Amino acid sequence: RTSQQVRLLIATAESVADNGYAGATIRDIARRAGTSTKAFYENYRDKEQAVLATFVFVDNMVARMQEAGDGHTDPASALSAALRTYLDTHSAQPVWARALIIETLTATEAIRIKRAATLVQCADILATGLERFRPTPVDRHLVLAALGGMNELIIDHLTTNPGQPFPPTILTTAETLMRTLFLAGP
Repeated sequence: RTSQQVRLLIATAESVADNGYAGATIRDIARRAGTSTKAFYENYRDKEQAVLATFVFVDNMVARMQEAGDGHTDPASALSAALRTYLDTHSAQPVWARALIIETLTATEAIRIKRAATLVQCADILATGLERFRPTPVDRHLVLAALGGMNELIIDHLTTNPGQPFPPTILTTAETLMRTLFLAGP
């Protein structure tokens, strides 16, 4: 990606996080990126395409989650490493977290579909990591529900404590839930 494309991606996330999807404008995105609306249109067809492009951030996080979980030989530490990567990534980039977890819910169908597919992808990574240590398959819907619960904790924090670091209770709650669901005995 070019420097201008990166600035536009960052500006898109910032504008959506600050204004919501409906309130974000191409003029505001271009201004935040330090470029023109013409330059915006040279890179993206419209606001929807720009928001969809911001999911590259999530694609990178998904790859890091996979790597984090793969390096462990016991299920609890593999799960913890993948969950920590998920949470640390969102904590380090609260603008992206707000834009992609909260504001995309009110966006276009294509963006909501991309958001949902990304959550399924994260749940699949967690489930696949857990299955390395289990003789039976992991219920993907249950993992997705647990991940959704973690997202609700993130949303609660972002809306009630904007600009504050994520408390460790988000991770410990998610770990406790996942361990109880998937690592406890029969």
